[in-house]
Amino acid sequence: MSSEIVRFGVLGASAIAQDKVLPALLKAGNARADLLGTRSPAARSEVAERFQISRGAVTMDEAIADDQLDAIYVSLPNSLHAEWIIKALQAGKPVLSDKPLTVSGAEAERVAEVSRATGLPVMEGYMYRFHPQHRYIRQRIADGSIGTVREARAFFLFHMLQAVSATDIRVVDGPGAGALMDMGCYTISAVRMVMGGEPISATGWRVRNSNGLDVGGVANLLFPEERRAQVSWGWDTGNGGNLQVIGTKAILETGNPFVPDQGNPGETVVTELAGQGRLIEHRFDTVDQFQLEFEEFAGAIIEGREPMWTVDDAVQQAKAMDLVRALPALDELARS
Repeated sequence: MSSEIVRFGVLGASAIAQDKVLPALLKAGNARADLLGTRSPAARSEVAERFQISRGAVTMDEAIADDQLDAIYVSLPNSLHAEWIIKALQAGKPVLSDKPLTVSGAEAERVAEVSRATGLPVMEGYMYRFHPQHRYIRQRIADGSIGTVREARAFFLFHMLQAVSATDIRVVDGPGAGALMDMGCYTISAVRMVMGGEPISATGWRVRNSNGLDVGGVANLLFPEERRAQVSWGWDTGNGGNLQVIGTKAILETGNPFVPDQGNPGETVVTELAGQGRLIEHRFDTVDQFQLEFEEFAGAIIEGREPMWTVDDAVQQAKAMDLVRALPALDELARS
């Protein structure tokens, strides 16, 4: 495209859109929010005004049909992602979407088919991957300096059940609800990223509350060549996250892998345990991960290339999620 600014239509005025997405678009060097698509345009006009969305709020159908837009960002309930990503692609718009891209591998495959048929890119919005600490970790894996990655461990925990109401979309979104879709997905994405491959089997269990809502779990993932990963997630315990990458020459660990500067220190540290027990710290300044994500996706559109993370990666992520979602729940095990 000839323009150096990608004009986004943002579908949805969710909390994450207002807290992270729209502020990031105000800072991005090559992208801006040009239109807000919402089910209640009149009610959301103040959101458009507050975030300097130049052409205000319209319906979602009007947004995806607008010929002045270059791309769509989907910030809707998880269960609606596939429907609106496909509609946007069919309307000729590349799509960047909140994670998870879809609620199943089958839905992700349908999105990928439309993406390939239209020739338009789709990227799943795991913003943490654009942080310099993860670029550094990937570089250390790629150059072989930590050896072969044999194991990875990741957890992401938050006392969410104490913080959300019974009507919160993360609780009532049907197949898109629950802790796996909200937080466990990050841990699965992270171990896939550092393993550079896909899990072939999973063992473990999930935790459900008295209403049958997924509130946590643990999974052991087997990768090819007998490599392994462990992930855990939860709304019912702890606060924090961690990613550990265990290579044959060194171990890398970050204690703030997913949401730096969201109630956590903005600065991040990757700790390296090297030969002879040497402990080395690598520090990274505060950045806006969402801004970096938008700048990468907008750059891909401007340059006519694929984004760093493709729709094929999103399909593999959804299939890995399917493996974990199929694990038994503890209440089922107790009855067996």
